[in-house]
Amino acid sequence: MRAYVIAAETIKDQAMFDEYRNKVATSCGISKLTSMDTKPKELTPAEKKEIAAMIDVQEMWGAESDAEMLELLDNSVYAVKFDFVSGSPGYCGDLFTLHGDALGEPVTVIRDQSGALKVI
Repeated sequence: MRAYVIAAETIKDQAMFDEYRNKVATSCGISKLTSMDTKPKELTPAEKKEIAAMIDVQEMWGAESDAEMLELLDNSVYAVKFDFVSGSPGYCGDLFTLHGDALGEPVTVIRDQSGALKVI
């Protein structure tokens, strides 16, 4: 199970902590946080197209079109998806990690409340 960072002063006892974890799980549509799937997944063709269409992502890789970015995603970008569940600030949903062929910080993409992708 993944650890959740919660301010120590807010947790009075184990029961309070368990209640908090269950509320997070319920809000994410899962029965328990222990049922989290933390394994990376391959992007679907539709997800690759959606990411390739993001202007911010194209600019980071120097792509001049959706098609060029899609080719980069297929050939030189390490890209995975996680079904992410966060206890704080409370995000549940797709989390994409994109990493180029140079060492450095990866790019993280999530969905906003409307379902649109955004770089964080």
